[in-house]
Amino acid sequence: PNDNEQVGLSLQIPIFDWGEKKARVKAVEAQIKTQELSMEEEKINIESNIRQVHRSLQNLLNQIDIAEQSSRNSQLTYDINFEKYKYGDLTGMELSQYQNQLSQSKIDLANAQISYKLEILNMKIQTLYDWETRNSIVPEAYKK
Repeated sequence: PNDNEQVGLSLQIPIFDWGEKKARVKAVEAQIKTQELSMEEEKINIESNIRQVHRSLQNLLNQIDIAEQSSRNSQLTYDINFEKYKYGDLTGMELSQYQNQLSQSKIDLANAQISYKLEILNMKIQTLYDWETRNSIVPEAYKK
């Protein structure tokens, strides 16, 4: 057996870190500040988008009202001209023009209603709230 076994222990204790710890702390604080500013900017963008969607919804409701009135007017015009056609005061070609006008006004109304529904869906996506059923679409587990 060899009786020359040795055990060594060494420690390194820095007396001065030359400001490395402070620099790390400042870097992390700057990173946190940057993330907070990004979060605030994102909040502002989200609010701005929601306001834009709300204004768009108001405009689409006005368009639906206008399209409904136009459709009613076209229907009345067609009915009057159909009576003229029955009595021979209007040709089939002229009646066809009024019928096309009526069809176009109904298509415009349907398009306005579709646009409104799409914007409601956009609002639902932006706010995570179902405005038609008045329910939140965020699961309860994520609210806490």
